Amino acid sequence: MNYQDKIELYHDGEKTYYYDLDEKKLYVQLMNTMNHREKTRMFLKKSSELSLAVGILSIILNRWYREVASLELNLSLLVFSCLVLIGLICWLSNFFTKQQSNPFSFVLVNMDEFDVENLIEQSGKLADSLRNLSIISLIIVMLGLPLFLINSLLIALVVAIFGALLFWGSLSYFDILKRYKAIDSLKENYFNVKRG
Repeated sequence: MNYQDKIELYHDGEKTYYYDLDEKKLYVQLMNTMNHREKTRMFLKKSSELSLAVGILSIILNRWYREVASLELNLSLLVFSCLVLIGLICWLSNFFTKQQSNPFSFVLVNMDEFDVENLIEQSGKLADSLRNLSIISLIIVMLGLPLFLINSLLIALVVAIFGALLFWGSLSYFDILKRYKAIDSLKENYFNVKRG
């Protein structure tokens, strides 16, 4: 049983549900999430404060920046922002790697004694929300960068960088395509077991 083979479907606050595509089995991971929740809450609080501070600073500096801005300055600031983005990605990767759970705490779920239909429904809603988040974040990047380069709007650059960070996170950690594949496989497997 390998941790990387399991695809997270849903987390209800106490348990995390995983599906193994190779084994076609459903697993649950029981864990005390209070420590994880507190770390995540603090992380989100600090991230929100930083985002707000950067956003306000960019709005304040925007009038001055537009007076001195040129294409070369915009491109230089864009390159610097990309370096900051890479630094943030490395820092977030380190944070999420530390948050990964113990791979030995998986428990096999007997599908006959479990409400699989509800899990399929909740997992589908979560996958749809994550897909929408990744699409919206990509649109934000596609709108923010031209607004910054053409109109020298600093807030557009800040929004584009945070959109790129969200898009990277959705691709790296949410495994959206694998989630849909796992949900489809779970549906098929569950209804085959139910019929047979």
